[in-house]
Amino acid sequence: DNQLFSAGIGTSLGGSHVSGPTGSSASGFSSELSFRLHALYVLGFDFAYAPLDDGMEADGLVFGNDLRMSALIYLVPTKWFSLYAKLGVEADGFGGLFDWDAAGTSYHGGGGLEIPVTDNWYIGAEFLVLIPGVDSLVEHASQAVESQINVMRGGLSAADAAEAQAAAPGVSDYISASNFRLAASVRYYF
Repeated sequence: DNQLFSAGIGTSLGGSHVSGPTGSSASGFSSELSFRLHALYVLGFDFAYAPLDDGMEADGLVFGNDLRMSALIYLVPTKWFSLYAKLGVEADGFGGLFDWDAAGTSYHGGGGLEIPVTDNWYIGAEFLVLIPGVDSLVEHASQAVESQINVMRGGLSAADAAEAQAAAPGVSDYISASNFRLAASVRYYF
C-alpha cells in the first residue's frame, strides 16, 4: 500500500461493550465488511457494513449501528506498520450517515494499527470509543430533566435534593472509554 492512491477491501471481527448512565449495559460480537480508500499516504476514508450488528444500545442511548463511515489520518505511515486515528458516524440507514442528528445515528473515534504481511495483504487492530447520537442524547437528557423536576416537586429536604442532583448524568456518563469496540482485521489493497 505504498502507493499515492489505493483501495482495499477487508473484514474485521471483534467485540463491543456499552453502558448507560444508570448502569445498564450491553455487549456483543461485531463483524464487518469494509471498503477503504487510502490517499496521499496520510488520508483515508472507510465505509463499512456490519450485517450482524443490530445496533448497540444501553439506557435508550444508541451507541452503534450497522452502517459506518469514517475519516482516517495516518499519523505514522511507514512501510513496516501504520498507526492511524479514526473518526466517524454510524447509522441504521444510508440517510443517517449524512444526518448527524438522525434517530439511529451515533459516532465513534479512536485509532488503529495496520501491518503489511505481503505487498497487498494487511492485518490490523483498532480500538474505537462509541459515542451516542445527538437524538438519543437529547431524548435521554429530556427524561433526566423531567425526572429531576418530578423529584424537586416532591418537596425534598436539602440532603435529598443534593443526592438527586449528584445522580444527574454528566458528560462522562455518555463519552467514556468503557463504551468501545475492539476489533482485529484483514485487508487486501489493490
